[in-house]
Amino acid sequence: MTFRATLLLILVFFVNIAYCQLSPDTNQQILNVYAIPHSHCDLGWLQTIDTYFYGNGKFLDGDAGGVQFIIGEVLGAVAADPTKRFVWVEMGYFNSWWRDKSDAVKDSIRKIVKEGRFEFINGGWSMHDEATSYYEDIIDNMALGHEFLLKEFGVIPTVGWQIDTFGHSNTNAAFFSQMGFDAFWTARIDYQDKQIRTKDKRLQTIWRPKTSQGKENEILFGIFYGHYEIPGNFCFDLQCLTRYPPIIDDPAAAGYNVNYRANELAEILNTQGTAFLTNDLLIPLGRDFGYTSAQVNFQSYDRLFNFINKNPQRYKLNITYATPTTYLNEIYKKKIPFEENTDDFFPYSDHPGGYWTGYFTSRPALKYFIRSSAKDFHNAKRLLSYTVWRGESSLFESFQEEAFKTLDTMGMKLAELHHHDAITGTAKKKTVFDYVMGLNRAQVDLENV
Repeated sequence: MTFRATLLLILVFFVNIAYCQLSPDTNQQILNVYAIPHSHCDLGWLQTIDTYFYGNGKFLDGDAGGVQFIIGEVLGAVAADPTKRFVWVEMGYFNSWWRDKSDAVKDSIRKIVKEGRFEFINGGWSMHDEATSYYEDIIDNMALGHEFLLKEFGVIPTVGWQIDTFGHSNTNAAFFSQMGFDAFWTARIDYQDKQIRTKDKRLQTIWRPKTSQGKENEILFGIFYGHYEIPGNFCFDLQCLTRYPPIIDDPAAAGYNVNYRANELAEILNTQGTAFLTNDLLIPLGRDFGYTSAQVNFQSYDRLFNFINKNPQRYKLNITYATPTTYLNEIYKKKIPFEENTDDFFPYSDHPGGYWTGYFTSRPALKYFIRSSAKDFHNAKRLLSYTVWRGESSLFESFQEEAFKTLDTMGMKLAELHHHDAITGTAKKKTVFDYVMGLNRAQVDLENV
């Protein structure tokens, strides 16, 4: 081979290397976005539980509630379209909606749950507070919801979703790991910590709580880039605080806007994608009491996502409706070396000087009433269990149905009061009064039994 030919081969070799570096594989550039449709439904806060469930009739009010309509709407949308997904968290509300449904309706819902299109996550009766709740009451809250799901659907949640609690504890992380959860997500950690983690691509971490069991309790902990609402100005629901015009994708129609709205969303998502270690991004697609009209949301999201997905070279995005389990299945394949964390995420601060610590002691009478009622509840359970164990069940056979019904009611009321806006004291006065009246009635019935 001549010197000139050898030199030419060397030149071609280095040109190829440079080309590969400057022009990576197109598939590697695509950011896979997993959009998680959800509705965060507080078991009481600005309104009482019943008002939130039945609605206050003001459907254009951002605090109108109407959880019964939300559940019906999203289940109808998911059942009608195999591409749709939705997740549900609060079993206290779902139980209220479920109990008067026909067997045919229940069977149809069990089908889409089995297919993974409607997924129960967290699964507690409420989304409990992690700072002021006693550990035994946290367990009872989760057990109550999981028992319902196991009985009615034959499933046990494997993903946690503590997206609105005001900080997070080692104890809760250990519990979730012991309950069989693979991961759980949040939106609320200290803003300074979040800024650093975003910069260093540490919004996902392996949380290894400081317990005597070591690695046995570790769990993947995910933090949203932003809050738990859909990022940017893309709220189309009837109850949005600011409703944006629907997405119009017909170029001949007046108000055609899918082009520039897709540009807005793509810029947001690509920015968020830079804060994670893989080309996989999970985004929450919901808000407080969202999806009162599921079609209003889904139709605009469909048009946005379809337009973006049809232009991969332009946007470098692929967006799909998903559940957290779908996302976990993908990132686990990649064996990512996530950072390890052993600390609590307390105290929570969302801006300079804005420490959410007053709720540790606010409404002390309420906290005392909850704790003392829970003590009575646990003692009653132990007494009845001991009686059965001793073979003395005949002593209460005449009223055992009433006894267990009363225990169930008491357990539900206590679970409601361990919601992160209840025991914390952050709910409105009228809501706190409603909580207390319900728990007081249950406690009187328990004492009679």
